[in-house]
Amino acid sequence: MRLELWRPRLYCTDDYTVYDTVLPIGRHYVGKDESVRLERNNGHQRHWVASCRRRSIVVSRPSAMIDRGMALFAHLHVNRGAKPEMQRLPIAQKKRIKIA
Repeated sequence: MRLELWRPRLYCTDDYTVYDTVLPIGRHYVGKDESVRLERNNGHQRHWVASCRRRSIVVSRPSAMIDRGMALFAHLHVNRGAKPEMQRLPIAQKKRIKIA
């Protein structure tokens, strides 16, 4: 399973029956009370990583690129591995530069 590379300690999910057969026993929690932070994080991921936006359903992307995007997201956003000034990158200005 791709998630095992991250060594998760606990999987918080809803009550879908397939999870009991796939996830390890003792590390699966069913309920909505622990998933608020996870849902917020998922929203940040969908917003931050362009390959996870809705248009990726139409345009296929290599799984290696998605893995790299998720790793970069985890390093910069979740783990705060970047300098504080890098947390918010400036928005590109829409000025055109004349080339002489």
